[in-house]
Amino acid sequence: MHSYAQRSGWLARRSLVPIAVLAAAMALTPATASATPDTSAVDAAGPAAASVPGDPPLPEYPGLTPKVGTSAAVSTTPLPCADNGSDKTMRRAEAITRARSWLSVGGVPYSQSRCYENRYGDYRTDCSGFVAMAWGLGGIGNGFWTGNLDTRSHPIARSDLQPGDALLRHTGNTSENHVALFVKWGNSARTTPVVIEQTGSSGTIERTWTSSYAGLYTPVRYDKIAEDVSSEDIPVSGDWNKDGIDTIGVFRPSTSTWYLRNTNSGDATIIFKFGHGPSGDIPVVGDWNKDNIDTVGVFRPSESTFYLTDGTTSLDHQFIFGHGPSGDIPVAGDWNKDNIDTVGVFRPGNSTFYLTDGTTSLDHQFIFGHGPSGDIPVAGDWNKDYIDTVGVFRPGNSTWYLTDGTTSLDYQFIYGHGPSGDIPVPGDWNKDDIDTPGVRRPGNNTVYLRNANSAGGVDEQFIYGI
Repeated sequence: MHSYAQRSGWLARRSLVPIAVLAAAMALTPATASATPDTSAVDAAGPAAASVPGDPPLPEYPGLTPKVGTSAAVSTTPLPCADNGSDKTMRRAEAITRARSWLSVGGVPYSQSRCYENRYGDYRTDCSGFVAMAWGLGGIGNGFWTGNLDTRSHPIARSDLQPGDALLRHTGNTSENHVALFVKWGNSARTTPVVIEQTGSSGTIERTWTSSYAGLYTPVRYDKIAEDVSSEDIPVSGDWNKDGIDTIGVFRPSTSTWYLRNTNSGDATIIFKFGHGPSGDIPVVGDWNKDNIDTVGVFRPSESTFYLTDGTTSLDHQFIFGHGPSGDIPVAGDWNKDNIDTVGVFRPGNSTFYLTDGTTSLDHQFIFGHGPSGDIPVAGDWNKDYIDTVGVFRPGNSTWYLTDGTTSLDYQFIYGHGPSGDIPVPGDWNKDDIDTPGVRRPGNNTVYLRNANSAGGVDEQFIYGI
């Protein structure tokens, strides 16, 4: 009964919102800034900045054959490096692009006493200067070393490593201190990382570390890293097999294909085509025929038309409701306790929900949420009264606002992280007849589910979709 979407500028869970609006909301809130960075070590120009220790090249780089021949033909300058302004919020893909800018010139020669400047700033050409450049760290470009990168980052679990994170080793022994940028895993077991690093023997290189060597390093994440937002799979949720538990699925617009499964583990077991993603179709899910099985549908904004199926590919219901050109975002639910889900739309321009108990009649109209704030509509049975009501997820502050009626604010809590591109997808995850929050994070294709309508920890977490 639940759908959420992200599609060429739209999002939905039984609903959707323009990605342009979400992007604006994301721009208002720094992404993934878990703490206010301490810039005291690098913001002051002059001798203090120049005296920050460097990281000498390691005596050896295990598994790496030193480069033979001339160094890369790039121009470098003596210390001090220029001031790079303030710390930047950095998307993962951008961090990798920045790192590859040193590779693309043939590699930058390693030096603790030189700086290299390109369009991304002016940074010292040692390992920590390289990572500082990739992350977009502010202040003097020679103001960082392995001993103070922890003022801009925090440790993470090795299993959580994602592109743009780093592997850091600082033991106090200059023959061991080193840092490298994580690119991806080199094997399916996720034990051999592929990194880009600044090395004393070969300059800037990309290579795969052994698991034993990687084990000497601590995985860390830049405090202002931001998740990349994918525009492909759109998450939905529903009870596909009449077992009383909602599970996650996705709609892939590029191929108009649905990938569903009856448990939140394993591969998709129900795969079919319905709708036409390239036409801008936004997915919806509900029990359209009172058989206690959720099936799918789409809302086509260009036609303001819903197309619903009681199975997988048959077109069983087609009707006009709402006004797609006004930015209407579809929702679905059982608004009148007749055990049949019907549709509705949320119009961000006036923050108004328009719901029908049938197909074309306007049976419920009320204001809830604040569309101009980028609110994404949601629907569910929040209190086990067997009537679905609405709510919104506000990406700018990662907050859910839910009502048990039409305009009363009955639940307000933070869950997920809107600035990371989280897409809300509520459902009944534990068969208690209460819908609770979930989000899918496009940057890592991970779904985070919670079994209560309140702030708190994750009860279930898994990767699904692309």
